[in-house]
Amino acid sequence: MIAPQSPCVSFRRRLSEIGAWHANTSPCKPSWGRDGKVPRRVWCWLLMAAGLVLVAPPGKVSAGPPAAGVSRGGKTSPAAPGAASELAVDVVELTDGSLFRGLVLHRNRRGDVVVAVEREWLRGTHSDLLRKLEAEEVQTVPQAWQQLLERLQEWRAEPDLSPKMMSFLDGELNRARQAQDRWRDGTDPAAVPQFVVVEWPAPGLRSLRLTTPQHRQLALLAWRENLADVSLRKAGSLDQELRHLGFDPGAERVNLSDRLPVRRQSNREWQARRAILGYTQQQPLDFQGTATRLMRTGPEAPAANAAELLAAALQAQLSQTLSDLLNPDVAGAAGGARSFAESALAQCRRQARQLQLAGYRVTAVQLDAATGQSRVDCRFDVLIGPQEWVTAWQAGRQSESVRATPEARQRLREDPQVRGVLDLLAQSGLADDEAVAKALDVGLATQQLQQDLDAEFRLFLGHYGVHPEGPPLFLPEPVLR
Repeated sequence: MIAPQSPCVSFRRRLSEIGAWHANTSPCKPSWGRDGKVPRRVWCWLLMAAGLVLVAPPGKVSAGPPAAGVSRGGKTSPAAPGAASELAVDVVELTDGSLFRGLVLHRNRRGDVVVAVEREWLRGTHSDLLRKLEAEEVQTVPQAWQQLLERLQEWRAEPDLSPKMMSFLDGELNRARQAQDRWRDGTDPAAVPQFVVVEWPAPGLRSLRLTTPQHRQLALLAWRENLADVSLRKAGSLDQELRHLGFDPGAERVNLSDRLPVRRQSNREWQARRAILGYTQQQPLDFQGTATRLMRTGPEAPAANAAELLAAALQAQLSQTLSDLLNPDVAGAAGGARSFAESALAQCRRQARQLQLAGYRVTAVQLDAATGQSRVDCRFDVLIGPQEWVTAWQAGRQSESVRATPEARQRLREDPQVRGVLDLLAQSGLADDEAVAKALDVGLATQQLQQDLDAEFRLFLGHYGVHPEGPPLFLPEPVLR
């Protein structure tokens, strides 16, 4: 096992010598965002891509077919259990034959489901159930606002809150008081949300027919734009009407969280929601790298040395390549996410505690030396107990083999940070022009994956990081010991 590692050891020694010169002549600072410069995360991905092309067996990395720009990788969507429906909504069938249409919000390990159902559709099809639910809302909604008021008051009384967080909590306290008054007095018909939330235990379910993610997006957009009979119509009909109105359904990000009734929250859910609000209203905390090595990013992160990062990227990539060679049954499994190393997450959690934060986002890239493909996985962890961290959100994207345009490569090459990395590669004598071009291609493709995941994460924050009531937040169920 020592012989395969010797090139890495030799390269790291050479890189350390070059890095001493580079650190004194080309300091690295974050750049390229909306101002046209390369963002720090692309720099990180480029470092790991450089590790990929340096440790890949000769002739194994494919640049893929040429394209007009960096092609988007094939996005993967979770397969929906049950038969897909031509409707834009999900269909729940109970054991008594009753059918309900809506969108499934959650399904736990036991098979129990939580569904958002359009209030007016329910009024016309199952009026008895709606009357029962609305009678319960008269009691439960004010109780939920009261619970929220008490929790916000306790939070506001805590010492050492930042001015930004104090201002946010003061505003939310006023919102909660006003909402509670509207429900109590019945003076604001708009206070009645568009949807009701219904829970059905698994023994009462006969079947569950879930629509596709694309059709689900059509339903959400149609409801946002107040189209008629969304729960009754086929997806094609909604798509046609939305496009006639000038919308591109695939490009929209829809948030209807304010159209769900407020509900009481468990302690676990409340702690998770506090962590999310701390991220959005106080200070975000982000880490990026590989599943085994993560570094803090963002304007508050310490400056990094390119030589050290490139050596770490090379070591991580070589370790993974050797692992794939020794375990061919699992090698090349770029189609699936690799688990984050507990040691890497422990470092993130220590930094979060030092900053008095209860939530952080980690993003890891996985590179396949055999195909030149990349995968990016992202998750958001929250602290909900003295030692209990859980994942509140996660997603992943995988690219295809791509070849960037010469213009895109040149733009990346011209950035001062990237030039510094390329200088290190040239000084090492281990990367030729073809290898550098492949690293640039993988880095640019990975940037696109990151942007897609950023959009998903912003939608998650739009649901749960704006107001403390929000829609129901479903967390991993505690493990009984």
